[in-house]
Amino acid sequence: MTKSRRLVRVLLAAATTAAIIVNGAPARAGGAPEVPASDISLALRSLMELYPGSVVVSEDALRIAPGVEVTMPASQPRNKRVLSKAAVKAALDTPARQRPTPSAPSENRVKAPAQRGATAEPPHYGCNYQYLCLFADQGFLGYSISFYTCGFRDLATFNYPTGGKWNDRITGYVNNQTNGTISTFSNWNGSSFVKLFSSEAIDWNSNIGLGGMSYNDIIDGVRVC
Repeated sequence: MTKSRRLVRVLLAAATTAAIIVNGAPARAGGAPEVPASDISLALRSLMELYPGSVVVSEDALRIAPGVEVTMPASQPRNKRVLSKAAVKAALDTPARQRPTPSAPSENRVKAPAQRGATAEPPHYGCNYQYLCLFADQGFLGYSISFYTCGFRDLATFNYPTGGKWNDRITGYVNNQTNGTISTFSNWNGSSFVKLFSSEAIDWNSNIGLGGMSYNDIIDGVRVC
């Protein structure tokens, strides 16, 4: 093999490795291709700074932790940063609140399958099958945070894209988990989490401040299935 051919092979191998590092973990189930680095918008790149170790799963969504995704709204300009670098640094320097996780409920609950992103059922209002999706704005709009693995989630441990944390931000939800899967929404009263209401899949509410609920912007924690 000539030196020039060896050099070509080395360069190709290096390029492949770099692409894997940039694109991260495998794409969404269902065969959607990973997003090339050149297609990642400035807005999404700024969110990747806010969520270190995050992985691009679509042109407008990041997996920010195991079982957790954050999605940008259509109204977010893709060619502008979501937060300035200074604001990102300030957010990362702010420690998450340490609050005790409530004990698991005693009632029988249907557990969603561990595998994420199955395509056996269609999305509901932009929420993929087997996901519980929480929306910041009414009408299933604004930034959203989605969960596809079971467990209790303290929303104060997740940075909100435009500053602050995800607690006290939720206005609507879509529970598109497997049929019968129950998720519970709670408020922090200063010393413990207090249950507000539950949702049994498939279920959704575009404004949890209507119909006598009055739960807008007070959800602090959610037990996913």
